[in-house]
Amino acid sequence: MEARTLIIRLTLAMLIMAGLIATTFFFVGDNSDEKEPSSPIGTNTQFPIGADRVVSDDERNIVTELITDSGTTDLGGGSYLISGSAVPNETEQYQILYYEPDQSYMISLIKKPLRVARLEAEAALKQRFGWDDTEICTKPVMVTVAYDTDQTFSGRNLGVSMCPGSVELP
Repeated sequence: MEARTLIIRLTLAMLIMAGLIATTFFFVGDNSDEKEPSSPIGTNTQFPIGADRVVSDDERNIVTELITDSGTTDLGGGSYLISGSAVPNETEQYQILYYEPDQSYMISLIKKPLRVARLEAEAALKQRFGWDDTEICTKPVMVTVAYDTDQTFSGRNLGVSMCPGSVELP
């Protein structure tokens, strides 16, 4: 795959993510009248992120380690490639991006079979953060596929396979 194609894919993925974020903000609105969750200072301090997202100290520490890890690629603008390579090789089935401004994750499926690629990516993300099937469904994880990989499933969030509302893949 050419570097130009990868750059186009990553740019499209970031644009889709930005559109979803803007749409969410538009429909959720400004929550400035709502009280932020409070908790005692300590190892379980909660930080409000976005409209409904709360990140614990433990998760924030894992993310800090993740984005400073030598295996993580800084793509700029608060985006980090945390799994896969910037130019995928023949065996890579997915890439996982972390978007720091809203603490979200994006799995980009780049090889077929899509079902297998999504399951492997989900397992890698769960293992990296120590999440179980229930916990991953509470996280902002978007699953996408590029148009040139599969036209039928491109352009939308396919969801995490074990979560309600996910799209069944072949």
